[in-house]
Amino acid sequence: MNPPDRHSVVASAATFASFDAVIDVRSPAEYAEDHVPGALLCPVLDDAERARIGTMYKQESPFQARRLGAALVAQNIARHLEDALAGKPRDWRPLVYCWRGGKRSAAMAHVLREVGWDADGNFTWERFDERYTADLADAFGNLASRVLAMLGRYRGGAVPAAPPTELDAAGDDVVRRYAAAMDGLLLHRGAQIAWELVFEANAYVDRRAPWARAKAGDDAGLDETLGALARCLTRLAVLTAPFIPGAAAQLWAALGLGDGMKAQDVWAQAQRPEITGRNTVKISPLFPKPERPSQTM
Repeated sequence: MNPPDRHSVVASAATFASFDAVIDVRSPAEYAEDHVPGALLCPVLDDAERARIGTMYKQESPFQARRLGAALVAQNIARHLEDALAGKPRDWRPLVYCWRGGKRSAAMAHVLREVGWDADGNFTWERFDERYTADLADAFGNLASRVLAMLGRYRGGAVPAAPPTELDAAGDDVVRRYAAAMDGLLLHRGAQIAWELVFEANAYVDRRAPWARAKAGDDAGLDETLGALARCLTRLAVLTAPFIPGAAAQLWAALGLGDGMKAQDVWAQAQRPEITGRNTVKISPLFPKPERPSQTM
């Protein structure tokens, strides 16, 4: 089977950057087909062992397969401890991943934690895709699509003049804390802080219900809501650019801010978004949802 497309998402830049190493415990064939760049291959089952266990599970007995699998996994982890992982310092912090259910990565992470390393083994591509859908496609991507669509429908794409709102105040706080995190090279913390603004903006949309204001003829209230959301999207384009540069640039252009994000200009827009009167356009989904792969062992 072919694994689902891997998107340039926050997890790849922020989650991985917070660990000293990324360990791939899948088989060599799986690793050759697709893997995190720079990941260290430490298979807990090689290709032949994985095929043998899968066949036994289906044709003989799940119990017998799990028992043999556990023995082979233990032997292989012991070999890695004496070989690839020998000499790692006490404060070494690895991220361990596999595919689908996470049993192989969980086994490796458990042993590494027992040794004394701060290992995280709760990562699989399946969970990665779940987070991609929840945090990017549904939260951020849907927010951008909705706001740009409402600007087009209700204001012909032009960003209306509007006074500051509670969303702007939340954005000020996020930008301040984001800057401190990024200056300290805490990329994972910077990404988390940026996403606080994503969630706050979605809550703001629900509270303000701009569609209801448009139906009621509340032009002032609609302008205030859409203006605040456009400023928020401008900030999010800047804050997410280090992690998802392609999507950030696409959003930046859709907001009428130009085809390129020039370093000397963008941070000023994060601090004080100047977007009133810009002509926005609707966009295709920033984060298409991945197709579910067929199930394999």
